[in-house]
Amino acid sequence: MKKFLILLLCGSTLGGCVVREYRTSSPAVVPVTKGEVLSLKAAGQPDAVILERIRTDGVDRTPGADDLIEMKNAGVSSAVLDEMLRAPVTPPQPARENRTVVVRDYSEPALMIGLGALAGYMMFRHPHYHAHVSGCVH
Repeated sequence: MKKFLILLLCGSTLGGCVVREYRTSSPAVVPVTKGEVLSLKAAGQPDAVILERIRTDGVDRTPGADDLIEMKNAGVSSAVLDEMLRAPVTPPQPARENRTVVVRDYSEPALMIGLGALAGYMMFRHPHYHAHVSGCVH
């Protein structure tokens, strides 16, 4: 019987905690370089692809006059060059996994239920308490 009571109390207090873990990830941010723009243009990629890449990840640095001339001579469009000048300079960032642990403590209600169950058990199953409650003599 003592084992039952100990298990009942322990179960009622431990059963009240809920732990959840949420994992999210942030993709790596690799800013666009002048070399990448030249490579994409040489590979025949359309301006829309290059522009989207610049808008998504920014540039590693604002291109200077020499950079603009070099890219213009390589056939890079004015739209791409303008976007590179407007784009934010973004530092590279590695991919990250974010972990959030949420703990909710419901042990107080569970403890009260456990104690209520214990009191009920004691009153109606234990002969000493049963005699006082029901008026029976054993």
